[in-house]
Amino acid sequence: MYSSRIGRVVSRLKTPAYLVTFSADIHYLAGIPLEGFWLLLTREGAVAFASPLLAGHLRCVLDGIKVIEASNILKAFERFCKINNVKEIGFNPQKLSFALAGKLAAKVTMRPVEPDPVEAERIIKDTGEIEKIRKSCRLAVRAYEYAGKLVRPGVTEEQIGFKIEEYFAKNGAKPSFPCIVASGPNSANPHHINSARKIEENDVVLIDLGCILHGYCSDLTRTLFLGKINRFRARIYSVVRAAHHLAIRRLKSGVKASAIDKTARRTISACGYGRQFIHSTVSALKYTNRRGSAGMIIRCLNPA
Repeated sequence: MYSSRIGRVVSRLKTPAYLVTFSADIHYLAGIPLEGFWLLLTREGAVAFASPLLAGHLRCVLDGIKVIEASNILKAFERFCKINNVKEIGFNPQKLSFALAGKLAAKVTMRPVEPDPVEAERIIKDTGEIEKIRKSCRLAVRAYEYAGKLVRPGVTEEQIGFKIEEYFAKNGAKPSFPCIVASGPNSANPHHINSARKIEENDVVLIDLGCILHGYCSDLTRTLFLGKINRFRARIYSVVRAAHHLAIRRLKSGVKASAIDKTARRTISACGYGRQFIHSTVSALKYTNRRGSAGMIIRCLNPA
């Protein structure tokens, strides 16, 4: 599977070789969720450059990829390029530091490449990847249901946050970002940092969580009401819920994310709360499977 992925990326190359250092890209290409080594893609095959700390392990788990062990990866890389007459290497300037690109450019021509050939392949999800995404989403839903049972007066935001992370760990996953448990007035902060605030009666509680399972992320945001819901909060919730549903109905292949945002924003602005809409509507990941059908994985507004 991984050799075919590398082959498809190599077929897209506009340069004799392409340097991959971003951990998520390496995981996609080699199946290894590790950082600290480089992967050079050439038309003759892939080569990994690693320190003695990683090289031994990589030789055991990398199938069909040559591993070059060196205490100084930069020098080993330069030596490999000289011996194999590699004179030009493509790279993504957003994923390779300016300092490192500058050092490499002293020995070999470094060419920024757009579009990124690895990203061009990663955006095409096969059936196995789609199933992994579904499993990650299912686990996020179960974690939310578990967290919902913990939400009660007297429990702090931090305590619930720790329990969510523990739940993920027990199920073989890790958080895809620091989970958010925002209660009372804190629920108005889209990127709240969990605090020692104790949840109170009739609080609004926002829970934003997600996990990485088998290398694939999920993200889920929900709002809970404890006790009585006053008229003002019910009004706000209904406005956001309406914007959410209209945005969902606007979704289809070929529609820009900005159009989805405008749909939700117009709905909320028409109800008089446009100035309070301080965040984006959608974080969207468009994908196309191998059979050509398209879809979109989205993170929308809070209400379910």
